[in-house]
Amino acid sequence: MTKSQGEIKTPNWPDRKYPPGTSCSWLITVEPDRVIQVKFDKFVLEADTYCRFDYVAFFNGGQRDDSRLIGKYCGDQSPQPIISSGNELLVQFVSDLSVPSDGFFGHYKSIPRGSQPMTVDSGPSTGSGPSERAVKPAESERPAVTTQPPVPTTASPKYVTPSVRPTRRVITNRNPKRLVPQNPLCARACKRAGTIKKSFCSSEFVITGKVISLAPGPRGTLSINISLIKAYKSGRLTITQVGETMAVKLVSQCKKCPLVRRGGNYIIMGQVDEDGRGTLEPGAFIAQYKAVHHNLLMNINNQPC
Repeated sequence: MTKSQGEIKTPNWPDRKYPPGTSCSWLITVEPDRVIQVKFDKFVLEADTYCRFDYVAFFNGGQRDDSRLIGKYCGDQSPQPIISSGNELLVQFVSDLSVPSDGFFGHYKSIPRGSQPMTVDSGPSTGSGPSERAVKPAESERPAVTTQPPVPTTASPKYVTPSVRPTRRVITNRNPKRLVPQNPLCARACKRAGTIKKSFCSSEFVITGKVISLAPGPRGTLSINISLIKAYKSGRLTITQVGETMAVKLVSQCKKCPLVRRGGNYIIMGQVDEDGRGTLEPGAFIAQYKAVHHNLLMNINNQPC
């Protein structure tokens, strides 16, 4: 893209969700004496603490190089405006094979070099912010520090100008409780453990269903009510009838992992507790369900583990 301004958006925007298993790149090049600013109007990607599944990344220059990484973003909070250091910017969008979301719509424009300072975004709670090298200001850009000596009073018979020491910026955590998760399971990596076949065999229940409601529970857990589509493997799982449909109650040990959304259809695999409730740990297999997945699950169900 070589125009002075333009748009970037995920495939299928705004008609439907972006497709799974997608990789898109935009190389933006503007005049040599200008830089590139990118702003998002809408931004909804699959959320993950480290943006490992679906994400958009920005690189200074024309190559994907971690040393040139400006930032990597996901979740449902729009990043602050991204500004390149030069006249080339590489934008890369990646989605994995499950849980697509609405996607993003943004626009870029060229601005004079040095006309606006770099805007730093700490990243959404479910995303990764800019690398340290991208946000550390140069010495010439740091504000000067002036220190005023105290005014002498009659109570001070001798006035001595104190020596001025360099000030040190101390960053404190405004919410110390966040350093220690309430639920130790939430400290685990939020990533599915094993393949669909391996997870099918190791799980006590395998179902497909629609998420009807979500409610926070004690110690960071999440209660999930599922309207059952089909049970491929139920074991001791309690299945109840609600009107004309069958329903299942699940408990996720960490409310943000695995991530589910109300109204979504999912393939869900997990264990069963002594009360007959399905339990999900951060490594449990959950993926968006579509009708075409039924034959795959039936084939796995008919195979020996």
